[in-house]
Amino acid sequence: MKNNKKWGMLALIMMFWFTISFITNILGPLIPDIIHNFELKDLAMAGFIPTSFFLAYAIMSIPAGILIDKYGEKPVLFTGFLMPFIGTVLFACLPFYSILLVSSFIIGLGMAMLQTVINPLQRVVGGEENYAFIAELAQFVFGVASFISPLVYTWLIHALAPGVYQPGKNFLLDILADITPVTLPWVSLYWVFTVLLLIMLLVVSLVRFPRIELKDDERSGSSASYKKLFRQRYVWLFFLGIFCYVSTEQGVFS
Repeated sequence: MKNNKKWGMLALIMMFWFTISFITNILGPLIPDIIHNFELKDLAMAGFIPTSFFLAYAIMSIPAGILIDKYGEKPVLFTGFLMPFIGTVLFACLPFYSILLVSSFIIGLGMAMLQTVINPLQRVVGGEENYAFIAELAQFVFGVASFISPLVYTWLIHALAPGVYQPGKNFLLDILADITPVTLPWVSLYWVFTVLLLIMLLVVSLVRFPRIELKDDERSGSSASYKKLFRQRYVWLFFLGIFCYVSTEQGVFS
C-alpha cells in the first residue's frame, strides 16, 4: 500500500474510533436526564440502559467474527454503522423510555461489529510492525472523543434551553429545535449521532478497503471450539472480571 493511501486509510480508521467513542461514552452523562425526564423512580430502570447496550456486545461479538469470515470486512463495517444509525433515528423520532432500551441494544450490536472488524483492519493497514503504535493512537483518539461528546451535550442542553434559545440566530440550532421536544433538549444529541453515522455510512460505501487476512487468533472458531472454551473455569472468571470492571466504570461515570 502506498504511503499516501496508507495514511489516508489510517486517518479514516481514526475517524471510525472517534465516532464509536463519541456515541458510546455519552451514555453515562445522559443517565441523570433520563431519570429526570422519564420520571424513573427505580434507579435500576436507569441501569437497564447501559445494560442493554453492553448485553448487545456479549451477544454480537462472536457472530461478528463469523460474519467477517463469511462476507468480508466491508459489509460488516457498513452494517456496523447502519445498526446504530437505525437505533439513533428510532429514538430521536420516538423519544420514550422503552424505545431508548431498544435503541441502546441496537446501537450496541453495531458497536460490537465495528470493534470486531476495525482491530484487524488497522493491523493490515498500519502493518504488523506498527500495530502497537496504531493501537495506542486509536486509544488516544478514543479518549479525545470521550472528552468532546459531553461538551457537545452540555452545549446543546444550554443552547436549546427555554429562555436561552432564540430562533433565527443559528441555522443548525433552528433545525434541531424544530425536530427535538422542548422538554427533552438532550435528545438533539441523537440527531447529531445520526448525522455523524450517516457520514460514516457514505464514506464506507465509497472507500475501497484492503483485504483482511485474518490471523489464526483472529478467526472465529467452530461451535465445538466455543463449547470447549466455555467449559473452562478461567474463561468464566475472565467474564466476571470484565463484568465487574464495566459495572464499576459505568456506575462511577453515571
